[in-house]
Amino acid sequence: MKAIIAAILWLAPHVGQQRAEVYAELIADAGACYRIAPLLIVAKIQLETRGSWRENAVSPTDDYGLAQLHVSATTHAEYRGLEHLLFEPDRNIWMAARLLRYWQSYHDRHCLRTGREDHPWWAHYQWGNKVRNLRSARRVGRLYRELVRKFRRGIPQS
Repeated sequence: MKAIIAAILWLAPHVGQQRAEVYAELIADAGACYRIAPLLIVAKIQLETRGSWRENAVSPTDDYGLAQLHVSATTHAEYRGLEHLLFEPDRNIWMAARLLRYWQSYHDRHCLRTGREDHPWWAHYQWGNKVRNLRSARRVGRLYRELVRKFRRGIPQS
């Protein structure tokens, strides 16, 4: 858990120790439940919110909260009209971890078995079934590797 707190504070010191601890606990628990690396969730949130870590972030494409969960007629449709619920960090982080797990399974079943290994599995989080652009997925991968290198023991490594 120390690694997650340290990573959040390194990326977004404006979040503050108390908020970082809350987020870290949610990320650690959701990551463990869905078998998603917590530092990958941290990297996704960092890039999805462009470093703001704002719980009430909204994109022009109807993405909400820390992990920028998309709401449309086909994706998280149960939240149409209830988008404000996605501003709750616990709901948002747990849904993001579940969605990451879904896309990891999808990628393993469809992309790897058909030889389409030209993208990381987390690229599906942004694009769905058909990955159209790898730029953001590569940024997530680079940041994730940096976080692992720097915070693998819970304290910053030089």
